[in-house]
Amino acid sequence: MNTTDMTGMLYEVGTRIKALREIAGYSVVYMADQTGLDVETYIEYEAGRADLPFTFIHNCARIFGVDITDLIEGRSANLRSYTVTRKGEATITTRQEGIEISSLAPMFSGKIAEPFWVTYSYSEELQNQPIHTHAHSGQEFDLILSGELLVRIGDHVEHLREGDSIYYDSSTPHGEIATGGRDCTFVAVVLPGEETEEDKLVDAVMPVRLPKQNMIYDRFVDLDEDGEGHLQHIAFPNSDHFNFAFDIVDRLAERKPDKLAMLYVDRYMNEQRFTFEDISRKSNRAANYFKALGIKKGDRVMLVLRRNWQFWVVMMALHKLGAVAIPATRPPASPPSA
Repeated sequence: MNTTDMTGMLYEVGTRIKALREIAGYSVVYMADQTGLDVETYIEYEAGRADLPFTFIHNCARIFGVDITDLIEGRSANLRSYTVTRKGEATITTRQEGIEISSLAPMFSGKIAEPFWVTYSYSEELQNQPIHTHAHSGQEFDLILSGELLVRIGDHVEHLREGDSIYYDSSTPHGEIATGGRDCTFVAVVLPGEETEEDKLVDAVMPVRLPKQNMIYDRFVDLDEDGEGHLQHIAFPNSDHFNFAFDIVDRLAERKPDKLAMLYVDRYMNEQRFTFEDISRKSNRAANYFKALGIKKGDRVMLVLRRNWQFWVVMMALHKLGAVAIPATRPPASPPSA
């Protein structure tokens, strides 16, 4: 399909979505909210001025109560017995940067599952970036036909090769990238489920640490893994130089200054939030004060701060000085005299 044909298809799909939206009486704001988009992006999609992600088309079909084929082809599926899709003749449902998805049963009526032929292009740039994820109701089955796929499901990452498969709850945020130096082609079977408010389609970026990425702990932890990523050996070099306050807290303050380090709730349920930059800055000030008092490396300092947020600032400050912190509780009050 050439660029002109693709542009025309996008416009036609967008026009059908707009027509169904107006028939249903839904506003642009409502549709943007239901598809997890900002209004400006939704308008671009509906006008056919941008590539339409598969999840967007899938969600629009669900909202309008129509088949995806109705949006893509402009006519309802009419086969109920069986359908054959010859090699190279699958109907492209979406094409976006690095991804092409084609329907393998566009004209079958009353489907309880949607089979797709999917190709993810290999990108060297994506190998060391967080995997972009999305979620939708139902379940999904993926079978790798060629290449390799790195799949993120919630907090887990799986490395799939030719012949491998995965089945998962697609309401869990998930995403994939081709890996191994070449494009990955796989068959995806989507089984739609009943959409709930919690399952509303959203796009999110899950922080995923991929292999070969520079990690904060690299100076202090050596890992030996096999080809499947299973730990074989672990060692802790430079442990005699390790300082949690400098090597973890301050390093995180440099990399992610606005990342939440501590959520403190006092006895009256009042919340205070501290970023890594907050903890780093406050502990530096406290360390300078303690140094002015004469506290030095090796000194033992008893802390009687109870469950107050200042305890953690002081603890980091003493780490930076090399002093030994000794947490202690407040002694009980003396009994009244007779």
